[in-house]
Amino acid sequence: MLTRNCKKNEINKHGATVCVLVLLHMLAIPSSHASSSDQLKVDVALQQPKANQYVLHVTLKNSGATTLSTLRHRLPWGNTYSLLVVAATEGGKLPNESFLIDDPTFVEIQIKPGEILEGDVPLNLRFRDLPDEVTKHDVIIFWSYRMQLQNGNYLERFGGWLLIPKVIAHGKAN
Repeated sequence: MLTRNCKKNEINKHGATVCVLVLLHMLAIPSSHASSSDQLKVDVALQQPKANQYVLHVTLKNSGATTLSTLRHRLPWGNTYSLLVVAATEGGKLPNESFLIDDPTFVEIQIKPGEILEGDVPLNLRFRDLPDEVTKHDVIIFWSYRMQLQNGNYLERFGGWLLIPKVIAHGKAN
């Protein structure tokens, strides 16, 4: 977790520990973008709708036998902080993260068995210097999601990583 008063690419003592633990946890996950359990399947794909824009397209599928009930802001795209996202270059540099105010909406969502929901998480809002970073380095996006149900229980945690290669920014291989 980065703090608001940190200088460029500097994290506080507790934030460093959290980032290192998250990165180590994510590196141990063999899947680069999809995870599933008995109740939920999560798929995350990197999309580039326009030049210099990067989006995580998230697909949730209720793979269980019962309806899942949660709040809209608890969906990965429903609130800036519902999906944990960390960006890093191969050299370990963390692109500047913007801390956005994103108040929750308390709208209940029902996901029936077999139902699929999709949404987008814009990375450029969170990492404003991302377009500049990918012109210099490959950028690795680590993600983690854990759905909280209306009854207060949590489903299994999902996570993975995706690569934004330097080549995308140039449009050709080096």
